[in-house]
Amino acid sequence: MTAREVLSRATRDCFKHLGVDATYQSSGGASLSLRVLKFASDTEYELGSGQMVGNVARFELLADDVERPLPGHIIAIDSLRYKIMGEPVRNYERNTWDVEALEES
Repeated sequence: MTAREVLSRATRDCFKHLGVDATYQSSGGASLSLRVLKFASDTEYELGSGQMVGNVARFELLADDVERPLPGHIIAIDSLRYKIMGEPVRNYERNTWDVEALEES
């Protein structure tokens, strides 16, 4: 087994054991059930001369599950909905997407 295959298997195991069930919804309305890794933190934003704190979540999605996440698409976990903002970024091995999303109220 090559190093890439080992890393790919370890990544899938990580999603299996540490991930949470979610639904990915594109703007066209198509839904997809998948597992995601969720990292939540408060983030400071500067607006003009002031600052505010926003509740931004960061998600990791398997590239095999979602071809390309786009801004405006939704990640739903239980009753919470998160709207993807900004462009997604792929990891070094190109097997996961990192996205930031803002919780919808």
